[in-house]
Formats: sequence, C-alpha cells, structure tokens
Amino acid sequence: MHTLRGAPEPASSRCAIVQICVSPDLQWIATADIAHKVYVHSLDGLCYSSSVPPLLSPATALAFLPGTSLLAIASANKALTLYDVDRSAPTAWSRKHGAFPLAAVASSPEVPHRIAINPTRPLAPILCSQSWLCRVEVDGAPAPEDPFAPAAPPSEEPAPSQGRKKRKRKGGADPSNGGQAAGGGDNAPATLVVRNYGGMLLFSMVAEDEAVVVEQPWLRVMEHFPPALYKHRFGS
Repeated sequence: MHTLRGAPEPASSRCAIVQICVSPDLQWIATADIAHKVYVHSLDGLCYSSSVPPLLSPATALAFLPGTSLLAIASANKALTLYDVDRSAPTAWSRKHGAFPLAAVASSPEVPHRIAINPTRPLAPILCSQSWLCRVEVDGAPAPEDPFAPAAPPSEEPAPSQGRKKRKRKGGADPSNGGQAAGGGDNAPATLVVRNYGGMLLFSMVAEDEAVVVEQPWLRVMEHFPPALYKHRFGS
C-alpha cells in the first residue's frame, strides 16, 4: 500500500535493513540497516521523520519504550542509546551514558540481540543475550533544547555523618532473583545482570512481571554436530 523511504539520498547508497520495530501505539516505525544507520518513520503521515545520529557500533536490537516517545537502541559494543522521536534528538541520559559500553557486560563476547520491556517498568529495558540479561535503569527526561548543551550534572547528596552506618550501594542486587548488581561508579547507570540461563533462544515478557524463557543447552546442540572428518595419518 505504501513504501517508506529513509532520508533523501542516492539510490546507490541504500542498504539492506537488518532491524525493524513498531511503537506500541502504532505511531512510529524504526529501522536499522547494514550501514549502521537508524531511521524513524511516522505511520500517521506515512513519511520519513528523522535519523538517529551516527552510532559507534552497529545496532543489534531496537525497541520503543511503552508510554513514551523513546526509542531504545542496543549496539554491538554493548552500549544503549535512547532517542526521543518526538524531539528528533537523543535524551539527556543517552548523551551522558550512550557513548560507553555498559560496564556490567562490557567484557562479554556476546552482543544483545533483543530488548524486552516489562510493562510495570517501562524505563528499565532488558537487554537480552544468549547467556545473560541486563536490565538498565534509564531516565526518561527529554534532551535539552540546545543540541550542543551538556547534560545536567547529577544532584549532589550530603555526605553521611560518621556516626551513621554506611548506606547500601545504589542498584544493589536482589538475592531472590539470582542477579548481580553493577554500579560501575557513581556516574554509571544502575544495572542488574542475570546469568541463570544458558543458550537462550528467546526471552519475552508475556505479562506484568512475568516472562517466558526458551533455552537450548549447548550439550544438546553438540549432539547434532556432524562427525569429524577422517584424516589418514602417515604410517598408520
């Protein structure tokens, strides 16, 4: 019925699309291509809307946060970018944290291939890999009006008195869910990593605070490997 195009550019520079997602309110559609470009289209006007600023690493997963105008983009370098489609600009949180890999999973060789959203916590996207889940607490504040204005610094809290007990570290893990908290410093986003599953084929939310996990153990995968090639040895 209609063909959506990206930003006006020569036909020879068009690339294949590798990621696509639609907002829950059916107002926006986002695509990522092999040239590391992410485009946003308006389904109301059936037209191109804006382009996400160039990413440092290819986009591996896209998702719109429910109830907001934010597009979450996971990259191969384990970084998370938040893009406000209404303002056509990254959010203040993304300007502060989007250029760096998440410290909790930065050393992992796996990349996030899906972003799951818990309806009860729309501002805490869950990055899904084959062996870990990483929930990231993000800020839904829009980007500053000035695109070159730096993000507002975090408010400073008074230091605790010497007579009081040391306060619990922010973003602490809940022992009931087998997660590992990762602070990564005072300026790092609060994350929670779960490594209780292995060989995950699918992680998807089915209801509030309820998800389904499909696993494929590696030992079962190895059972279907082809037999080793016969190699004739000299003198045998």
